[in-house]
Amino acid sequence: MRKTIFYTGLMIVLLSCHFAESSKETNTSIQEEVKGEKPLLRVSQTDTSIFCNFIEWASSNQLAAQSLPEVVVDVARYFLGKPYVPHTLETEGEEQLVVNLREFDCTTFVENVLALSYCLKSGRHEMDQFTFYLQQLRYRDGEIEGYPSRLHYISEWLVDNEEKGLIDIVSNRVGQSGAAEKINFMSEHAESYPKLKDNVEFIKEISEIEHHISSYDLKYIDKEQIDSFTDSIQNGDVIAFCTTIEGLDVVHLGLALHTKNKLHFIHASTRGNKVGISETDLSEYVRNRKNVYGIFVGRPKQVY
Repeated sequence: MRKTIFYTGLMIVLLSCHFAESSKETNTSIQEEVKGEKPLLRVSQTDTSIFCNFIEWASSNQLAAQSLPEVVVDVARYFLGKPYVPHTLETEGEEQLVVNLREFDCTTFVENVLALSYCLKSGRHEMDQFTFYLQQLRYRDGEIEGYPSRLHYISEWLVDNEEKGLIDIVSNRVGQSGAAEKINFMSEHAESYPKLKDNVEFIKEISEIEHHISSYDLKYIDKEQIDSFTDSIQNGDVIAFCTTIEGLDVVHLGLALHTKNKLHFIHASTRGNKVGISETDLSEYVRNRKNVYGIFVGRPKQVY
């Protein structure tokens, strides 16, 4: 029965893929209505085609039959070499769920990989299932309610997604130090954020959110202790790099990868401006960065 459901869903996706590829406007963004109220989803026909090709590849490799950590790593590898491009979520107009599988920053890479992985493991290999998980991961309580509802800070991203049952914050169990920083980077640098620059109300909302985040009692693994916790980090775990930059919690994000008896990570990086595997192992990478003092670790949880 599950196989029949899967192939039915796959045929629907492939028909959508055929439509996207046959259109002369494959790079034109299209907006779909969510809940019949207002356009909250922004996805291009090119991204629909990429999704279709991904599902076909995942099916041919029986990816969904693997464990979640294996799925996350294989999905991340699928996008190796894709371009690093910042600010892909910053579109004009009201806040929408932006689907972009062509290019990534470090956060959108992790979100898309996890959403695709959850989609595969859920047994529903359809675009609406993928976008459901993407929205859950990206927005506070999974609800799009304007720009401030997006989980801009990774510490809140971790906490919110743990509450939704999508992430387990492993570093809270194994970390030896408490992270209690004053978070205010966005409100203090509003001029750097187009949606904040001309919107006093948004700045006020963001400031209130920052105050709440500053009260979190999150544990982190100190940069000098990472080698001791290597065995506690699994393939596919989310690695968040805690920063000393004033007012900011996390400066970078990646997905853990054990390879050649070392712990590396896959990430969308400014080094080479593409998705790649870290050149050095995690411990060395952190030690070489003066503005990083440790890591948060979040583990993707099985979905049904």
